[in-house]
Amino acid sequence: MKRYLSLFLLTFPLQGTSLVYNLKIRRSFTGLASFVKFKKKFNYVFTSLPVFYYRKAHFIIDRTDTDITDERIGGGSIFNFRVPSKHWWAEVTTAVHKESVSATGTHYFKASRIAFDDIVLAAGYNAFPTKDHQITIYGLTGFPTTRKLEATDEQRPLVGTRFFALGGGAEYSYSYINTPNTLLAGIIQVRALHFFTREAEALLGPCGRLQPGQSIDLLLSLRYRHKRTVLETGYNPTFFVNSAVLLPDETISGTTLIRHGGYISVVHLTQLSIGSSPLAIGGGLVYNRIKDLNSHNVIAFLNFTIAF
Repeated sequence: MKRYLSLFLLTFPLQGTSLVYNLKIRRSFTGLASFVKFKKKFNYVFTSLPVFYYRKAHFIIDRTDTDITDERIGGGSIFNFRVPSKHWWAEVTTAVHKESVSATGTHYFKASRIAFDDIVLAAGYNAFPTKDHQITIYGLTGFPTTRKLEATDEQRPLVGTRFFALGGGAEYSYSYINTPNTLLAGIIQVRALHFFTREAEALLGPCGRLQPGQSIDLLLSLRYRHKRTVLETGYNPTFFVNSAVLLPDETISGTTLIRHGGYISVVHLTQLSIGSSPLAIGGGLVYNRIKDLNSHNVIAFLNFTIAF
C-alpha cells in the first residue's frame, strides 16, 4: 500500500494537470482579435490543436525500495470554442487523445487508452488602461469526463485527471512597440488551480481519499508580431503543493515540486475566400522538466483557428 501512495504523490505533478490545463498550450486560445484587426466583426472563434507528446520519468523511492522508469506517448487533438468581445469573453475546452504508458522496474505497468480529456470552462474580462497596457482577469473550472478509479490506476489514470478543479488567474501585458505592422509585448500571468479531494476506495480501501492539492503557474513571455505573423515564446514554472493521501488513521503528505517549462509558437493569419473569415495556421513546441523526478516532457502541436 505505501508503494502505491508514494507513486501517487510523485506522479500527480506529471499527470494531474492534463493537456487542457497546460498554460503554455492555452496561450493558443487568445483569439485572432489579439493579433490583427479585421474589418468584419466575428462572434465566435474555434481552434483545433492536433498534438503529440512524449514523457519519460525515473522514480526512485528509497523508503519503499521502488525504482521505476515510466514512458508515455500520446496524440490527439485539443478543441477550444470561444465567444470573444473587446472586454468580456467565455470559452470551453476539451480534448480527445490516446495515451500509451510503459512502466518497468520494481513495478511493471503497461496500458493504452483513448478517451476525452477534462472539460474546462473559462470566462474573463479584458481592461485597456491605455493603448499599450492590457489587464485580463479570469476564472475557470474543470469537470472530469470520467470519475472511475480502478485498482490498476495507482500510477494515475490515463488521459483525464478524474478530479474536479476550480481556479483563476490574472495577466498583464505591455506593448513596447505598437504600430499597425509591428507589435512587441511583454506578458506576465499568474494562475492558481485547486483540485478537489475525492474518494479512492479501489486504491486505498474504505474511507481512503486522494488530495491532489493545488498548482500555481507563473508565465513570463514575449510576443512579437510583424504584419500577420505572430511569434511568442516564454518560461513557465509550475508549483505543485499540498498533495496528500488521506487514510482513516494516517495522513501521508507529499512534497512541493516545481516543474520548469518553456515554449515557442508561431502563427500566420490570413482570410478564407468564403465569407472573408479570419484563419490562423501555426504550430508550437513545449518542453517541461521536473528535476526531482528526472522527468522530461516534450509536446508538439499544430494550430488551426477560424473566426466566424
